[in-house]
Amino acid sequence: LVHGMSAMYAIGFVYFGSILASIGNIKDGYRFVKLAKNIVQRFGYKDVAGEVLFMSTHTIGYVEPIQSTLECYLEGYTAALEAGDTTSACLNLLSYCNNLFWSGTSLGYTKNKYDELAHFTKKHNLTSLEFVIRNNMVEKLFEMGDVNRTPVSDGLHEDILRIKNPFSAKMFHISNAMIAFMNRDIDNTLTSMEKYFDFDLEMWILLNFIAAIRFFIGLISFWVYRRTNDRKWYERGSQSKEAMRKWAESSKWNCLQKFILLEAEDHFCNKRYERAKESYDDAIMFSRQHKFINDEAIACELAGYFLFEVGETASSIDYIIQAHEKYHKWGAIGKASVIFQYFQSISTVKLPVGIEPPVSREFSSGNRNSSMTTLKARQKAQT
Repeated sequence: LVHGMSAMYAIGFVYFGSILASIGNIKDGYRFVKLAKNIVQRFGYKDVAGEVLFMSTHTIGYVEPIQSTLECYLEGYTAALEAGDTTSACLNLLSYCNNLFWSGTSLGYTKNKYDELAHFTKKHNLTSLEFVIRNNMVEKLFEMGDVNRTPVSDGLHEDILRIKNPFSAKMFHISNAMIAFMNRDIDNTLTSMEKYFDFDLEMWILLNFIAAIRFFIGLISFWVYRRTNDRKWYERGSQSKEAMRKWAESSKWNCLQKFILLEAEDHFCNKRYERAKESYDDAIMFSRQHKFINDEAIACELAGYFLFEVGETASSIDYIIQAHEKYHKWGAIGKASVIFQYFQSISTVKLPVGIEPPVSREFSSGNRNSSMTTLKARQKAQT
């Protein structure tokens, strides 16, 4: 403070804030990364701007709407390019693409941006990031012809991932598990999840996509528990739900609907069916209010499966049609087709496969009890 600020202050603040957030102190972490970002922007420290904006925006995404982080990453990408820092430019562009995907941006647009990222990586010979930038979920959800085939990793590809970048290998397996889950493929889901858990790697910073991955781990774990009755999967689902509860306290916009959907799945596991119905409808409502069409689609889909499994087939159809509609609107054409195919494989109900369904009934906020509209109220209801 005696000698004034320097670029290293921004670096120190942003890493300190990131570490605070990763150990659960998001409030103070957010304060320090915002300070680092302001220092860079105010004093024009171009040499470190790309790195600081990349690091700070990950923590900011646990407080502010994830949609607002997109411009921050583009700003970091531009700043890094101007400074000749191609690695930070690539990381900012990667995070931008990831947040396009997790925020429910049109999959067609998102796929094009991932393609641009791949071109940028090859152009600048960033081979160490080659496996990191691949997002199999975009391809599988977008392409109707391939969505029915759950990816199976060949041994050579897996060994390369393991040797070159164990973190990429871990992400490769969770990506495969999520795709298998979206296809309701229990065998490949279990295989990929066990490979994912084989990697004892913990992140020392709270990256944006960790919340999304935790969300899917929770959904997968509760589903596997109901299929296998293996208690370890219920415990994994519960751990994910509790992690999401904490993140929802700092960012209701990004995480509240995810927490409530995990809560619904938990209720389903424990045969608390009326509470499950309320939670599924709340998850749909908040997903819509917070403009996450991807979360809304999966909440509708899982609500449909829940109602079918508890014997309310007529009610389940409405949710399945609405899920099809939301997936189609998001751009997940392959998934929209598969959801009808899967539902017809487990029931005798005939659905309009291959055509865009009629608009189904919406779940308005007026249908929900006001005491359930905040995380605090929901927590109180559990006690």
